[in-house]
Formats: sequence, C-alpha cells, structure tokens
Amino acid sequence: MEIREPRKVKISGKEYPISFTSAAVSYVSESTGLTFKEVNSFGEDVPIHILFKLIHAGLRNGHRLQHKFNGTTQTEFIYGWEDVTDMLDQDEQAIEDCMKIWAESNQQNKTEEDKPEESEEESGNKQGGKQDES
Repeated sequence: MEIREPRKVKISGKEYPISFTSAAVSYVSESTGLTFKEVNSFGEDVPIHILFKLIHAGLRNGHRLQHKFNGTTQTEFIYGWEDVTDMLDQDEQAIEDCMKIWAESNQQNKTEEDKPEESEEESGNKQGGKQDES
C-alpha cells in the first residue's frame, strides 16, 4: 500500500498535515451518528455541527499519515475537536482552505469509485500475460 503525503493547511500561521481518507470519514461517521455515505455526500456546504468534526478528523488523520509517510514514530494528536474549533475561530481563511481540500479529496474519491473495474482478461493483457485457452 502506497502512503501518500498528506496535503498541508495553514491555520493561524502554522502548517498542519490534513487528509480526508476513509479513516477520517469513518471517524466523523462514528462521532456524529451519520452513515459513511451521508458524510461522504457533503460537498463544500457542510452543516456547521459537522464542519468542525470533519476538519478535526482530517487533521487527526493527516497527523497519523504524515508519521507513516515519514517513517517516524506516531505521536498522539493532542487537539480535540473543540481545540480545532478554537483555532479555526481565529482564521476563517483556514476553514475555506480545509473545505476546499475536503471537496477535492471527496471528488477524487468519487472519481476513483466511478472507474470501471478491469476484467481479468484486460488485467492479464496489461501485465503481458496470456490467458490460458486450454
């Protein structure tokens, strides 16, 4: 499994890794009672009671993935969703930046889901393999 480096977002002058993978969406689903599909259906217009939990989940997941990407020992993410909310209260541009990353990530995930799966024959041909015709 390839670990991609998380995107970065600047909040009150400090840069944080952020990533909205399925792990982040699952965390929001668990903490809000919404289904995975409901959380994934939000575009940039996320209800306020979900907004800060979504951004918190992205920052928490970005922190986790940044350690994996760097090959370093993971430290605990020290900010609760209330702490993240307090940080964002001081920086409205950061909220917009986070939601732009969410929308792009969500669109990318939907695009990847819409790709047709390769048949075994197509997959074998791309790998240079021949199908057994016996």
